[in-house]
Amino acid sequence: MSLNDAPSPTTPRRAGRAKVPHVPAVRSCQVSRVTPLTPTIVRLTLAGEDLDGFVSLGPTDHLKLSIPATLVLDAAEAGGATTSLRPDDVVVRDYTPRAYRQAGGTGAPELDLDIALHGTDGPISAWASRAKVGDPVTVAGPRSSKLVPPDATSFLLGCDESGLPAVARWLELVDPAVPVTVLAAVADSTVQDYPLARRQSVVVHWLTQDAAPPAESSTRLETAVREHGPLPDGCFAWFGGEAGSLVGVRRYLRRELGLGADRVEVSGYWRLGAAGYDHHAPLDASDPE
Repeated sequence: MSLNDAPSPTTPRRAGRAKVPHVPAVRSCQVSRVTPLTPTIVRLTLAGEDLDGFVSLGPTDHLKLSIPATLVLDAAEAGGATTSLRPDDVVVRDYTPRAYRQAGGTGAPELDLDIALHGTDGPISAWASRAKVGDPVTVAGPRSSKLVPPDATSFLLGCDESGLPAVARWLELVDPAVPVTVLAAVADSTVQDYPLARRQSVVVHWLTQDAAPPAESSTRLETAVREHGPLPDGCFAWFGGEAGSLVGVRRYLRRELGLGADRVEVSGYWRLGAAGYDHHAPLDASDPE
């Protein structure tokens, strides 16, 4: 059956993604390494004995990173920026756990976070662009993991810079024999240096902003999905990135193609102009499902 056709009431529902709960934990650690991956993405390696027992099993897991406002204020001052934070504030944002090592180079457990730098206006970006070894941070979660759907026969993944860490985890967790297509809407060709798994079953399309007319910049993913063609039966689609740019993607996949929630997940990781955007908020106000 072509997925361009709405599923009939007798179409069996697929297994979807199993959810595994974790014991809640808040862990204190510190920055042990700072590794620029591209001009707009930096990898912060955190280390500390509190990270012992950290668990992340799914590609879209997220944790809460907390940093003291003093780190942001110091970074903002060094960069000539201003901020309304007070010294006793704490800044909290959600991030994808990129990699975990029980015994890292420091001797203590290590956790990698890849952070997209949306300029220096955001507090985490301001700090991450100037983070130093020894900076104290706290991580909480993940509270649960959603596993890779076991019955998917192919995957369509889409993202902007903020979703690349999750795409990288998808590529590590999906069976290497299963075909995966990645649509990555990024600022320019320098982001293509971001490390993704390279294998014959993975095809990555880099959709650079400098190759698109300004009026079409925010619709690159939707245009690419439509041009991709019909999704084969058994394909699972996941998209993560700026919320406003993903509304059209979700409407196309869910409404026009008639794909169920067990076949499509679209998650707004941030929203242009909204500080501290809650990724649990409905992506599309006209269709909050």
